[in-house]
Amino acid sequence: MRPMQVRPEPKLWRDDLKLVQKFYEQVGYQIKIEKRARIVVTQLYGVIIGAVRLVVENEVQVLRGMQVFKNFQDQGFGTDMLQKLIPHFQEPCYCIAPICLTNFYRKVGFQEIPDEMAPVFLGLRAVNYRREKPKENFVILARYGKADD
Repeated sequence: MRPMQVRPEPKLWRDDLKLVQKFYEQVGYQIKIEKRARIVVTQLYGVIIGAVRLVVENEVQVLRGMQVFKNFQDQGFGTDMLQKLIPHFQEPCYCIAPICLTNFYRKVGFQEIPDEMAPVFLGLRAVNYRREKPKENFVILARYGKADD
């Protein structure tokens, strides 16, 4: 077994999107990556172990696809990736997540909001997520501070 290297630094991904797409497929997250998305990944020994995307949808900034391989969860990799994206956050920035992850997103300034306060398309998306996975109890979160807040 190889000794553990220094904690990997998340980075903005500008390389082949197919590698990120493959990672998402491996964790069971089926999406098509937006060409204009800002993507942050964490790699260990050259293998992507986590990824998150920051996209603009309907002129609104949305954080999407926060995924970390299960055996690397709860070790700070997701928080590190979010920290890397903070300079790119605009006001407001939204995300939809299971309620059990609200404290995770609060670490970088997100707060839970009622569906009615979110853009309509995100409210509808949250309703669909709740219908598809009722046990996960999805909520909408928003971050209103600018990047330097």
